[in-house]
Amino acid sequence: MNLKVIVKYTGAVLLLEGFALLLPLLFALYDKSSDWIYFLITAALVFAVSIPAKLIKLKEKAFYAREGFAIVAISWILVSFFGALPYFISGELGSFSNSFFESVSGFSTTGATIINNFDVISRPMLLWRNLTLWLGGIGILVFTIAIAPAGGGYASHIVKAETASPTYSRLAPKLSESSKIIYTIYIFLTVFVILVLLLNGLSPFDAILNGLSVPATGGFIHDNRGFLAYNSIGAELALMLGMFASGVNFTLFYYIIKRNFSMVKKNEELALYIGIIIFSGIIIAFNLSGSLGLSMGDSFKKSFFHVISILSTSGLTTDNISLWPALSKTLLFTLMFIGGSAGSTSGGLKCVRVLIIFKVLIYHISKIIHPRAISSVKLNGKPVSEETLKNVILFFVIYMFIYVTALVVISSDGFDFETNLTAVSAALNTVGTGFGKLASGNGFAGFSALSKYIFSACMLMGRLEIYPVLLLFYPSFWKRSNI
Repeated sequence: MNLKVIVKYTGAVLLLEGFALLLPLLFALYDKSSDWIYFLITAALVFAVSIPAKLIKLKEKAFYAREGFAIVAISWILVSFFGALPYFISGELGSFSNSFFESVSGFSTTGATIINNFDVISRPMLLWRNLTLWLGGIGILVFTIAIAPAGGGYASHIVKAETASPTYSRLAPKLSESSKIIYTIYIFLTVFVILVLLLNGLSPFDAILNGLSVPATGGFIHDNRGFLAYNSIGAELALMLGMFASGVNFTLFYYIIKRNFSMVKKNEELALYIGIIIFSGIIIAFNLSGSLGLSMGDSFKKSFFHVISILSTSGLTTDNISLWPALSKTLLFTLMFIGGSAGSTSGGLKCVRVLIIFKVLIYHISKIIHPRAISSVKLNGKPVSEETLKNVILFFVIYMFIYVTALVVISSDGFDFETNLTAVSAALNTVGTGFGKLASGNGFAGFSALSKYIFSACMLMGRLEIYPVLLLFYPSFWKRSNI
């Protein structure tokens, strides 16, 4: 294990966070808010840690997969820790468990919150909340590599660890160039959402906060009335489009720009993603109309907004979904686990894993019926390796084990089953919203400090796809070995 490499790269990530903290600091000065001092103190602490770490001279620059996993996990934990300090030092969120939860929720793009009254939260602090979403959206580590490329090609271990996916691929020969392409698309989507929201009557501050949130599939609200405060169908449609796009594999946008439409047409994950939205949206719309007596137009608007929001793991809501009929809630709960596409900012299992699991099931049923038939599991017309199939099944098993374990632990807080069930799902799948007390405006504030740390761990594992965090606690992981 090359510890100096881990310290140096972690320092580079923290250095980026230090510069990011200057934005709410400057905004606080502009807004004549006394909160500037909290961001100054935090930024000073971050720079004091990150600059010496970044300046470490490396005798051995080579590093491998395990260093990549360690850099990813440690960086996200430390970034979340320092990101919590403005909340904690200011006292606006009370305890450190509250502050850490809010910070992890931001950087993991979960969008869950412990805030019950946004009127007591300053505007600079709200900006910092949504900025953490934006930075976490595509991965602060990928952004670091894009602006400060690592030599020797070893940085691919970091990106693979942070964006663990069965369909990882580069868009350009150089990793830094691939990262820049992805971030260009991400920034364009951010600007697009902000401009459309401005055109629909939102204030610049509201448009910027939502513009930082939507591309990250985050879902942080910053008004006690939620999104209903804007009363704008145009803004809702803009958010729907932004959430849908953010749940699509970003490489497909690159193919569209390059007019390589064949790669888009044959992408089975995109077809499944769109198919799930259409199927679930129609079923829920008719269920809402029949059970709640809503007009078909209102039912379809509510249905598709929330289907896209939940599937993309954005978690934005315009209604109390806890009051919806059982069929609608069951479908939405299922969508929490499916999630968006690999290579997007969405959480959940990802559509491609669900697709592969389904294909494995069909394959084994077919082998029972036709044991001598020669066939294989294919994705986008190409055979999927046995290793990939095993990894997908193993990931699913570990994922559900973590979900059940966390559910048992947090159930000791005494909340109802529906609240507990969706609270863990909201955290692990980085959705941020749920049913029961989560949908009634109480958020996660009522849970114990222990449960908030459990939720924080779930959010980190959900964002980093489990392995980087789990490996930190595996003793042999820290032994010296170039693998």
